[in-house]
Amino acid sequence: MMIFRVFLATALTATLLFAGCNPSATDSTIYLPVWIDTEGGSGADGVVIADIDGDGDLDAVSAWEGSSRVRLHRSLDGGLWLNSTIAEGADVSGVEDVAVADLDGDGDLDVIAACESGAVTWIKHEETWLSFVIDVSADVGCGSWIDVEAGDLNGDGRPEIVAACKGGGWISVLHSPEPPVSGASFERTDIDTTARQKASCVCLVDIDSDSDLDIVSAAREETVDNIVWHENPGPEVSLVEPWSEHAIGRMHDAFWLDVGDIDGDGRLDIAASSWENAEFAWFRQGEDPRDDWTRFHVGQFHSTRGAGITITDLEGDGKIDLVVSTYRDGRVTVFRPITSVTELWWPTTIATPGGRLDLVPVEDLDGDGRLDIVATVDADGGGVVWYRPWP
Repeated sequence: MMIFRVFLATALTATLLFAGCNPSATDSTIYLPVWIDTEGGSGADGVVIADIDGDGDLDAVSAWEGSSRVRLHRSLDGGLWLNSTIAEGADVSGVEDVAVADLDGDGDLDVIAACESGAVTWIKHEETWLSFVIDVSADVGCGSWIDVEAGDLNGDGRPEIVAACKGGGWISVLHSPEPPVSGASFERTDIDTTARQKASCVCLVDIDSDSDLDIVSAAREETVDNIVWHENPGPEVSLVEPWSEHAIGRMHDAFWLDVGDIDGDGRLDIAASSWENAEFAWFRQGEDPRDDWTRFHVGQFHSTRGAGITITDLEGDGKIDLVVSTYRDGRVTVFRPITSVTELWWPTTIATPGGRLDLVPVEDLDGDGRLDIVATVDADGGGVVWYRPWP
């Protein structure tokens, strides 16, 4: 373990990131980079924010694909972060993304890891951290699990795991009839094993407002509609009946998704990034989510790749922002609509750490009432970084 101390005076001597003079409050905000962890090794990748230790402060869990480690970052008083490795080696080889949930109902949040080596791993929180490869996810003809989420699909009060496998193009649910005790306790229900070629992202959300969780997914190489949602057939039959698939739309090389009400009409919309050509767009839900979606272009960068995308309201002024990241040139950018969310969006780059960025969750990490941005940077000297508004 290592305590990584952040001194404000040191941060102030770093390069201040001015957004410039553009038409919104976001554009004049300064974001200070505060490095949470640079000691995880290589390949800092997905990151999730949650109160892991139950002390009321937000913590973080990160995936380090290159060094096959999952790291916990506990927020302490006085600007301290307590960083530790909670799983490493074969059980989390090539770990790509993580999620948190109390899988066994013991009151502690556990960590679920999607690994490109070909397994999903449950990292159980007890007095120490124990890792169990989930048997039904390993050596099953699906080579690379890339994304994972957890939520209660069947209404039994316990979360199930939903995972996307790019190797075989699968969307699968991993679930246990009783609170699990090991990786052998799980069963697998496949939502789709044929039409999600190079699946890259899953989101759990009630798209059709019928009070159960549906699955939204992106598949980079799906040739027809590569952004779709899968309709929960009903909690009581969600693990045994087929899930209907409904098209949302197409975006070249669709990679990452976020869900939120972008246009303020009370319906959930989808924001998406494309990997190959670094385009960002959103899809508006119409009156019938089964066949009524409209795509709107947000922006595009050249000579790079699109990565994370988050729907938020950074300034708390009721106006939607999209926080995005790029993979090749390593920048964090905020898009804000100039007049309407269906027309032009103004990009403001707030950070350029370089390297390869991934997800960009937005949370109030320090409890000061202002939203912060967290990112992982895969580069020499990279790791997990927190961008906080200043002063």
